[in-house]
Amino acid sequence: MLTRCQRSPSFNMSCKSLKKPNLGAEIGNETIQTGVGVGDKRQTFNVHKTLLQKNTKFFDTSLASETGKIGFIFLNDEDPDVFRMISDWFYTGELPKPPTKISVRSPPSLAEMNRLGDDLRARFDAAETKLVDVYSLAEKWDMKNLMNCAIDTIQDGFLDYGTVFGPALLVKIFEVTKYGSQLRELCIAVNVIHTDRGCCKLRRKLEIASYATPGFLTAMLTWTSRNFALIARRASEGYDVRKPREGFSPLNRKALCPCHFHTHGPGEAHKQHKKCAIPYLKCGHEEPTEGVAPMEASPMDIKIDLSALTFSINGKEFKKH
Repeated sequence: MLTRCQRSPSFNMSCKSLKKPNLGAEIGNETIQTGVGVGDKRQTFNVHKTLLQKNTKFFDTSLASETGKIGFIFLNDEDPDVFRMISDWFYTGELPKPPTKISVRSPPSLAEMNRLGDDLRARFDAAETKLVDVYSLAEKWDMKNLMNCAIDTIQDGFLDYGTVFGPALLVKIFEVTKYGSQLRELCIAVNVIHTDRGCCKLRRKLEIASYATPGFLTAMLTWTSRNFALIARRASEGYDVRKPREGFSPLNRKALCPCHFHTHGPGEAHKQHKKCAIPYLKCGHEEPTEGVAPMEASPMDIKIDLSALTFSINGKEFKKH
């Protein structure tokens, strides 16, 4: 069994999915008016039909419908702000970066600096949340290139800001992404490796996510057991939050191969991508079926009676020996 890429990138490594879109004459002139949202919040976006069809098959049914044939499709359940980001990505291949710096013309007072800091954090959190929503839709619509662009932008934002995933965002990621999602792996990798800072607040974030999110603890333990090579790199290379681009952190994309947290089909990753993977130990016990998370499918009711030295799982009682 192999982990995802763990080695540092070498020269001439580039991910094919991050190439800028080719907007030549082949995109044609036919556009689709896409109504997103409902009521007063509905917004309409014009997107070239060929770009929709090139990037996903999700809209094929809508495009083949009576309204689709005359140039209209509707996404009533989606967020117009999120679709705007996706619509722009069709043409630019880029997503907006979260704000990570405060810009002032003169030295502010302490009170003003605190206010600016709180405002920046609020805007940063909002931007990262929107990027998670973009990733979730890209996963739903099977748009791997958009997923990879979104996860790179999320990584870069956290690296530049100098923080890790908070409990609210951890919970949201597990709510809106699929079992086995690379975004789940990223948030776990970042928060687990950064626990070497000894921060009690960071440990608390992981505790809250474990309590509040079915499947989080299982995913975290699985990742940890398979990625001691990354933990060893952290121990040997170190990390200084004041110099985030030095040492080792999963947030620093330059410290890993360019496709480490990407999702790819055959031949879509960088050349010699398979050589980046490192095998992990396997005990021989049967692994959960891919796509089925036992703790998500059947949450366990666990009760422990310390005085009687017994515990029960889903109503079945066990004695401690």
